[in-house]
Amino acid sequence: MEKRPLFFVDEVNERWLYTLDFIFKNRGLKYYLTEDFNSFARSESPKINLGIIPKDDALNWRHANVLDQDILYEGKIEKKDDRGIEAFAFNGLHDPLSSIFFVLSRMEEYLIKDRDKHERFSAFSSYQYQFGWLEKCMCDRWAEWLIQEWGSIMGIDFKMSCPQTKIIPTFDIDNAFAYKLKVGPRKLMSVARDITKFDRDRLTERKRVLSDELPDPYDTYEKILQVAEHFDVRVFWLVGDYATYDRNISVDIEEHQKLIIRMAEKTKIGLHPSYRSNQAVNHLWQEKDALQKILGLDFKVTTARQHFLKLALPETYKNYLKHGFEEDYTMGFAEHIGFRSGTARMHYWFDLEKNSRTRLQIHPFSYMDGSLLEYMKLNPVEAEERIKGLYLEVKRYGGDFIFLWHNETIGNYGKWKGWSEVLDFTLDLKKNIK
Repeated sequence: MEKRPLFFVDEVNERWLYTLDFIFKNRGLKYYLTEDFNSFARSESPKINLGIIPKDDALNWRHANVLDQDILYEGKIEKKDDRGIEAFAFNGLHDPLSSIFFVLSRMEEYLIKDRDKHERFSAFSSYQYQFGWLEKCMCDRWAEWLIQEWGSIMGIDFKMSCPQTKIIPTFDIDNAFAYKLKVGPRKLMSVARDITKFDRDRLTERKRVLSDELPDPYDTYEKILQVAEHFDVRVFWLVGDYATYDRNISVDIEEHQKLIIRMAEKTKIGLHPSYRSNQAVNHLWQEKDALQKILGLDFKVTTARQHFLKLALPETYKNYLKHGFEEDYTMGFAEHIGFRSGTARMHYWFDLEKNSRTRLQIHPFSYMDGSLLEYMKLNPVEAEERIKGLYLEVKRYGGDFIFLWHNETIGNYGKWKGWSEVLDFTLDLKKNIK
């Protein structure tokens, strides 16, 4: 008969359930949780006391009181190595258990007010980056360590399940074409810009593309569809009105609509909410409605990834839930590769304002094309080595290997020459790394 561990806490709350579910249920394990110390004391089950005040030194597990409260932790946070595992020390107390909740709930994004020029929480502001943990699935490492330590104390040899890692390519469509379908003032402005810059090569290229002598350099949709023949591809489409940071072609153009419909036949289409939808939430609803109308009444737009990765907690996710979104793929950084929420596993967003788990599914991604080239300044060979490290981490600790490319970056065009091979390398990881 399977042995289930019993844990005592002073009060069963959402934070405890969220954290222990991540540790146990995510690995196919079961547990009991009680706030009744008398029944805990009488129980003959393998057990651990997680209460704040020790009642039995032999069974008590010391931890900070992060999980027992309903407020943000604002004490001292350090990095500490104890018993072979690095974790956060809260007010000097090494605590892998509270570390899981702190990272998974993204509490630091509520505490640290620094933002970049796009009002994003920066990778460089994250404790995980500062402590050298960002490219590690730290929440999973802490979970496995706790399972082993608790198992040793309780005499349980836990058998954790680890489903095979799925490789999930995702693509953002910020600008469907470089030259095609741009009409009216938009077309005139583009031509005028090339003229004022004396960019003859671009003017010649534009002319040849529009006369069908050359393919549009951003028209890489056949490659995406080829990828979709072998992988569960997600495509996030920007449909917002033209603005400073929102520059896709109008979805009022029939050919653009037909392209979206065609891609939806073999890929899963989600919304790429515009840059300005963060400040004007009515745009989020309008854009969702526009995409849904293009795809038809039978299609429900329930998945999204923020344009520019503009994730503002808790506002962005509260708006998602308000407008019927069920899944988000924004959980990653622009400036650096790695695991923003400390895991590659799907997890539910925990609303720290309401102190409760929500129904919104978070799907973390491990790297973005632009992070590798534009921010980290890696060449393709260096990028492949870092990608391999990320994949091995996910393969070892569980989750899906999700990554982000753009239609304009996979055509070996301009500064992205040679980078299509990096995508191919990623797609072949499972075959080449046993």
